[in-house]
Amino acid sequence: MERLIAGALWDTSTFDHAFRASSQLAAFADDLRDSTLRTLLAEGWERETRILQSAVEEARAQLPSAPDHRKAARMLRALVAGIHLSWSLAPVGSLVDDARDQLTTLVYSWKVIR
Repeated sequence: MERLIAGALWDTSTFDHAFRASSQLAAFADDLRDSTLRTLLAEGWERETRILQSAVEEARAQLPSAPDHRKAARMLRALVAGIHLSWSLAPVGSLVDDARDQLTTLVYSWKVIR
């Protein structure tokens, strides 16, 4: 499970500085306006999502309440993207610590048998 969390966090430390995080989000917004760059972004995100899908599958025995590996990977990606955005708007504390805490809460909730 720790490997899954680490995988979801893989590039977060790069943005653990308020100026760098906001600059990256501004560049991301510019990239979304260009169809070629948007396609490249989608390909990169899809590759990262497949890696997370594999990590969810590897941890499946420890995560009996996790959704399907595809859905779980999308949830992890969405949570990290949302954390990046919200932290960039109000950068209090560490982005990495905040993201790790929230990802741990989500992943460990999948450990509970319902």
